[in-house]
This record gives sequence, C-alpha cells and structure tokens, in this order.
Amino acid sequence: MSNRFLVSAGAAALLMTVGSGVASAQSASVPSLPSGTTASAASGAPSDEWKFTLGLGAGIVPDYEGADNYRAVPIPLFRAGKGYQYGQLFGLHVTSNLLSGPNWRIGPSLNHRKGYSDASNNRVDKLHNRGQSTEIGVKGGYDFQVTQVPFPNTVLSFATEFLYDVSSGHDGWLVTPEVSYGGPFSENWKFRLGGNVTYASGNYMSHYFSINSADSARSGLKNYDADAGVKDAAVNVAIGYNFTKSWGITGVAELRQMLGDAQDSPVVKDAGKSVNGFGGVIVSYTW
Repeated sequence: MSNRFLVSAGAAALLMTVGSGVASAQSASVPSLPSGTTASAASGAPSDEWKFTLGLGAGIVPDYEGADNYRAVPIPLFRAGKGYQYGQLFGLHVTSNLLSGPNWRIGPSLNHRKGYSDASNNRVDKLHNRGQSTEIGVKGGYDFQVTQVPFPNTVLSFATEFLYDVSSGHDGWLVTPEVSYGGPFSENWKFRLGGNVTYASGNYMSHYFSINSADSARSGLKNYDADAGVKDAAVNVAIGYNFTKSWGITGVAELRQMLGDAQDSPVVKDAGKSVNGFGGVIVSYTW
C-alpha cells in the first residue's frame, strides 16, 4: 500500500482524532493526511507535554494507481508530538514537523509505494519490473488561523512535499503542493477539506505508465511513452468525532483524477480508469 491516494487523502485532515486535532494514490494508496497544526493553531499554544495517538482503521483503495478494481487494506496511525513538533505515520506515509512555532512547519517525510507486480488486472500484472519503491523527502508549509464565522477556530494550510526514490524502484521524484482548510465546527466534531496536484519526473512516469515492446507483447497493452508532467489532481475530506477526550473516530474520502500522460497511458485508459476513489474509517486513542 502506498500512501498518497487521496494521498496522498495527500488527502484529509491532521487527523481529527481524540482530544487533539488529527486529520495522496500512487499504486493502491490511502490519502496522505496534511500535516498542519490545525488543532493547535485553532485552540492556542499546544501543551509542552508529549502526546501520543494510536489508531487503526480500514479502507477501500484502487488496486493500483489508475485501476478500476478496488481492495480492502488496513490503515495504521501513530502520532507523537510535543508542542508544535510531531512525527506521524498514516498508512505507509510518514510526515513530521521540526519547527516550534505556530505557523511555519517543515520536516522529513517517508513513503512506501506499491508496484503493479500483484495487480488483479492480468494485463497490468504482466508488466515487467514495476515493483515497490521507497521514497524519502521533505514536507513544509504555512498555516493561517481563520477567525471569521461560521467556523472561527479553523486553519487554512498550504504545503508542498518533495519525494525521491531511494530504493532503485522508479528512480524518479514527485512534487505535491496541497491546500487544506479545517478545524472544529462543534465541541466534539471536526472537519478537514483539501486538494492537491502531483508533478512527476520522467523516470517516475516511464516506470509506471510507459509500455515498451516487450511489455506490449507480454500484456497485450499498446506501446506508450510517458513523459514528465502533472499526473493527477485530488480533492479530499475528513470528518472526525470525539467520543471522549481520548477516544475518537475519523472518516476520510478522496476523489482523484489522473491527468496528462498518466491518464492517456494504456495502464489507465485501456486497463483501468482515470478517476479513482478512496474511503476509510480510523478509530484512535490519544494519551
């Protein structure tokens, strides 16, 4: 499972789980949760004590990036934070913030991306050397507190993530700018709306969307050469409810449109679908 389908899922909220606020699809992924300081910024300076969130959920994701088949996956969540600084795992995507202020944030990130080698679509499964990839990078952004009604304690966040393959998988890179807006709309309910676009390098696009002569002969898909460019855009939403100060539940959903050479690739156009969806529910505990 990769973690950026609505990644991510990049789309969504800083998981709106229990007690504190908590809220992008490459190869059967789940939405990437925006890593802003929504709850903290909206409710004043956060505690200087360590806080932890542990959660587990389930989601329905496309079988691969641009697939028309879906499958169920587990969604793990872990978050550790002190003040404005934090590290967070959501699915197989890690984000963090090393800065101590309420607005600017930046930190290293890590993502694992599932390949096409076990795709349920027989033609895509026959593509050669389309295995898994591990990416490292950095994510940074800026959060604006919104004081106007109807939701005066909300935050508008802008962020960008850069990821580069370090596993000799696709040997490429991606840049994903995103915007999100969210916060509490009642004592126990929180929300998050977001959107993102992803620009992918030529190596990434070739690895996942090009079809050479040998692949065409094996799979029956037409020859195709994919170039660098904007490969998709997504909108996402997360809604969270706190049962108590510790227990909470969050539902996330995303809609992602493949674009450019990714949309026109036979992997998507002939064997898949250019619009993918995601849905998931996570139960979490904070202490």
